[in-house]
Amino acid sequence: MIVDMYERTFVAKLRDPSLRLPGPGPAVSLTVRNIDFPAWRALFSSMLLFGHSTGYRLPTFDEFYQYCRRAYTSEQPRMSEQYVEKVRGFRARFDGPDEPQIRERIRQWYESGMAETYLYVCLVDAFEDKLREGVVVYDPRVDWKLKCDLVVRVREHTFGVNAFQGNETARARVEAQRLVVEQDRKRNTPDSAQWNNLELRRWTRLSISKTENDYQEINGFRLFSPAAVNTLVDHICRHAGLDRRVRFPGAAVVPMEG
Repeated sequence: MIVDMYERTFVAKLRDPSLRLPGPGPAVSLTVRNIDFPAWRALFSSMLLFGHSTGYRLPTFDEFYQYCRRAYTSEQPRMSEQYVEKVRGFRARFDGPDEPQIRERIRQWYESGMAETYLYVCLVDAFEDKLREGVVVYDPRVDWKLKCDLVVRVREHTFGVNAFQGNETARARVEAQRLVVEQDRKRNTPDSAQWNNLELRRWTRLSISKTENDYQEINGFRLFSPAAVNTLVDHICRHAGLDRRVRFPGAAVVPMEG
């Protein structure tokens, strides 16, 4: 569980003026985009969990930015010397001329995290709260190890959902690049990868995307559109054999069509 809110509650929280997403900063160069920062999802998820446990709060961008900066630039007890050197390199980046581009890169992570959290809230609202026919999992390990953004289990069917911005062709290139990176990183620990996992092959893979012509904007955040969420819900309901579906916004339960 990342946040336990109805879709309408999450949207109301996101409209808080203090959460308004700042506009885009400078373009992020390939050099800055290739800085090997540790994965941001664990940091974002931990902030969601902390906020949820202390008053149903969502983190502001500045809170997330400062959290990432501290996490990436602070030396900690029991760090290996090799990792300490990496941290010092990150600190030099944050304290140097690349900082505005790094800030913009983190802003993009933050918006992506909120968009995925909105999708998670919708799917929980639909399949756990309204239809009571499934469970939804969204956490960093799903992304890191299972190579999908969310997992939905409905009537003994498992769906791996890939959420992204842009078109399918561009996404396929990104995933191919990630595979090359993972194969290099897993040279010494291939058993910890999920390659050739037969259970994952049995899952139904679905996707949802934000495009320039299909998104909704709330308080500066570009989220997945209700139409895109409803299409994803329909795919899951049809494949799992449900005779009802849920419509967003509002999470209304209606009969399946066709």
